[in-house]
This record gives sequence, structure tokens and C-alpha cells, in this order.
Amino acid sequence: MKKVLTTGYPSMDRIVKLDKTPLVGYTSIVLNQDSNEIYYGGCSLNISTILGKLNVPNTPLIRVGKDFEQIKLGEHLKKHNVDLSGIMKVDDKITSFSYLLQTASGDHVTLFHPGAHSDENFVNYNEELFKDARMVVMTINSKSDNDETLRLAKKYDVPLAFGMKLDETGFTDDVLEKVFTSVEIMFANAHETDVLCNKFNFNGIKDFFKLPKMEIFVVTKGGSGSTIYTKKGEIIEIPVVTPKRIIDTAGAGDAYMAGFLYGYLNDLGIEKAGRIGSVVSSFILEELGCTTNAPTLAQVKERYNKNYKGDKL
Repeated sequence: MKKVLTTGYPSMDRIVKLDKTPLVGYTSIVLNQDSNEIYYGGCSLNISTILGKLNVPNTPLIRVGKDFEQIKLGEHLKKHNVDLSGIMKVDDKITSFSYLLQTASGDHVTLFHPGAHSDENFVNYNEELFKDARMVVMTINSKSDNDETLRLAKKYDVPLAFGMKLDETGFTDDVLEKVFTSVEIMFANAHETDVLCNKFNFNGIKDFFKLPKMEIFVVTKGGSGSTIYTKKGEIIEIPVVTPKRIIDTAGAGDAYMAGFLYGYLNDLGIEKAGRIGSVVSSFILEELGCTTNAPTLAQVKERYNKNYKGDKL
């Protein structure tokens, strides 16, 4: 299989569990003494790590900083069968990082520093990587990176999958309009879908299929599963797969995308792709960190066959 390219901010995540929602003038107690431990995250790395674990060749197009060796990100990616040829280094910056504040109710507040991945550090991508790419998976990123991704995907006619995030800095109206000319698969939650419809005067999801290349629109619904819409008029409901336990919800949406794309790229059918997405997502919920519990293909098959009797993977 040709390589999948993933784009988006990497993020060295530090997860801080709090006893209550932080408020100005009040002290919240940090509950986990490992709150300074780094968990590798960011949408592009989450998707690449899981695809690599599922034996899908892929290359993240990311910039890292002078701390690249120190944080052992390269070792992590190699361990998960991810190609490093798309990584660009900015020697006077550090790799982008986040503090994920998790309240007692399970809600998240994210504090993010773009570091090497800010617009001011942009460098052109290696076009050679696009010439033989199977697909580009576009996630939240700087505006310069989004423009470059769309330019090269269009130039080399590479299919585009798009994970919508409500980030008006990177996804300005002009960027979204360019996305609409190239996108074949879109993932968005219900709120994001409504925002796009209102912004571009769409009368519901059916209008997305008027876009020139749109084939599949996936609405993710958290604990209620997902709904897949196709250009052929199909509406496919995908239930959640119950995890053994829920420790952390961060990264579950990216895991769904990775699982779906595994099924799609292996021509397993749209419904099966959605079911695989649900299975992969269930693993991520079971441990702290966006990819800590990324499953092997054997683990995915075992849980899939257990949950979808009569539909073997």
C-alpha cells in the first residue's frame, strides 16, 4: 500500500487531573503526581501512531524543535512503524506541547503552545512525498501548513480526508473553501457540522455532497456512536463499542478516524470501516494518553469479532 500522509500539530501532552474546575482566585488541587510526564499526542501523531500499529504505511508531516531527541519522539514513532522522512526540525524552537487539564467531571481544558509548528516557522514540504501518496489526512494545523497541504494535495491529485476542528485561526473561511474543492472524506461532530452548515449556508449534510469530490461524511457523536453518510444516499449508524473501562477520553476521535481509514484503505466497505473505527476508539479510552493503549491488528480483530458476531474481520 502507498503511504498515507498526515498533517497537523504534534503535541507533547502533559495531563493534569484536578479536583475541581479551575477558577480565578481559587486553588485547584492536582491529583496526579505524574502530571509532568509526557504523552505523545496531537491529531496527526495520534492518527499516524495508530495507523502504524495497524500496519498502514504512513508519514506525518510535522515540525519538531531542538528537544526532538530529548523527548524521544523519534523512538516512539519508529516503535509504532511510522516513517520519519516527513519530519522537519527547527533548531531554535521546542516541539509544540499542551497541558490537558482534566476536571473531576471528565471535561478537558487544553492549554497549547505551538512552538516549532507556528506560522513563523513554516517551511515548504517535501513534494516528493506527495507524488506517490495514497491519501492525505488533514487535521488541525497552522494556516501556512494548511495552505501548503491543500496546494500539494491538489497539485498531485492526492485524495484528501479532513478532520474538522473548530479552529478559526488555522481553518479560516478561505482555507475551508479550498478544503471543499478537494475533500473526499470528512469527519466532524454534530456541533462542527452545524457550524459549517451555518457558515456556508448549507441546508444539512446532503449539501456537502454537492462538493466536487465529496464521497463520505462521518458525524461522530461520542458515546452515541457515529453516523456515516455517503454520496449514494446511504445512512449507516455505527454503535459504540464498550471499553473495559474509561480512564481518559482524549484522542478517542482521532482513533476512530484511524480505524475508519484502515478499513477504507483496505477496501473493507464503509460500514465495516465505521465499526473498526468504533473498536479502535474503545481501546484508547482505557488508558491515560491519546495513544498509550493503541491496539495491534490482532487485538482489533478479536474485539471486532466479539462485538459484531456474524461479521468477521
